[in-house]
Amino acid sequence: MGVKIILCPDCEKENLPGADLCESCSHDLTYLNRQRETAPIQKRIIQDSIALLSLRAPIVVQPQTILYEVLKKMREKTVGAVVIKEGQHITGIFTERDFLYRIALHNLDLKDIPIGEVMTPSPVLVNLSHSLAFALREMAMGRYRHLPVMDDQNQCVGILSADGILRYLIDHLEE
Repeated sequence: MGVKIILCPDCEKENLPGADLCESCSHDLTYLNRQRETAPIQKRIIQDSIALLSLRAPIVVQPQTILYEVLKKMREKTVGAVVIKEGQHITGIFTERDFLYRIALHNLDLKDIPIGEVMTPSPVLVNLSHSLAFALREMAMGRYRHLPVMDDQNQCVGILSADGILRYLIDHLEE
């Protein structure tokens, strides 16, 4: 039999069944008060951190890097996203979806466009210590398929992808 909990969707704090407000952040929990058992895979998603996933090292480029060069790197490394970093700060992310929506149908010269002009600015960042549930919520709320992952020293250590989470789920579903 699974554990009965109410998990706050904002701060991920576990609350007692029947709580109307989260003990930590006062988020309204009344719509979550249905008592239900948590399946083992749900419990793992809530408890396991992003650090348990096999993240590939990120491809990091400067905002002035030409789009054509970025696309070549993405194809060579078979990745769906790159991180744009200026100095010590991540300023954007560029994904396959960005290419499809911002570039593909506009007949632009790929060798004239700096990546900084077509990136998604100020991407949502997650930390290695965040739970998979937190990451999934961020991805679902923002309709993102890729999130840069930061370590405790605020360095980008990888990009979390929908594919990576799907592989995790497949690996643990049989448990």
